[in-house]
Amino acid sequence: MDGSGETRGGHAMSEWDSRDETVDRASLDSAECVASDVEIPQAPSRWMRFFSHRWTLFGLRLVLGGLFLYAGITKVRNPQAFADSIATFQVLPAGLINLVALSLPPFEILLGAMLVMGWRLRAGFAGSFLLAAAFVLALGQGIARGLPLDCGCFGSGEPSVMSGWFSLGRAFLLLLVSGCAFAGEVRQTGKSGAGRN
Repeated sequence: MDGSGETRGGHAMSEWDSRDETVDRASLDSAECVASDVEIPQAPSRWMRFFSHRWTLFGLRLVLGGLFLYAGITKVRNPQAFADSIATFQVLPAGLINLVALSLPPFEILLGAMLVMGWRLRAGFAGSFLLAAAFVLALGQGIARGLPLDCGCFGSGEPSVMSGWFSLGRAFLLLLVSGCAFAGEVRQTGKSGAGRN
């Protein structure tokens, strides 16, 4: 009697232990699934924190805005010289050169004013990035074809291959700074919106 009772008791304990082990495993698997579905936000990099700081963005918008204002005003004063600079790229048909020479400077002035005044900064930084990308593509294709170029960005000069390389480097720098400023502005406005909520 005692032996059989102990045996049955041992079997019952073994059954409960196995059930507990099964429940523990199921709970662990469920917790792992939940943990895998949850995305843990990563801390922004030091560079992103730098470019999203309000004083950094303030300085960048003044610098970029001042550059575009100066470039646009310089072109407006001498549209024919700017048209001659565009012609060195040998990309546009003759009928469009004057149109671009007359329409691009006012756009640069508007873009510069937006950045300096701090109005619609996200659109201003995006416009700066897209304009810089267009400059990079135009200069890159001219250099690849071995053309002597005159960027005409801040006034006209003598077309040369070296001038094209210098302008390409400057356009790349403008592209990089504009992209970082746009990303910083997006993060800054996102933080401000989250703070208000």
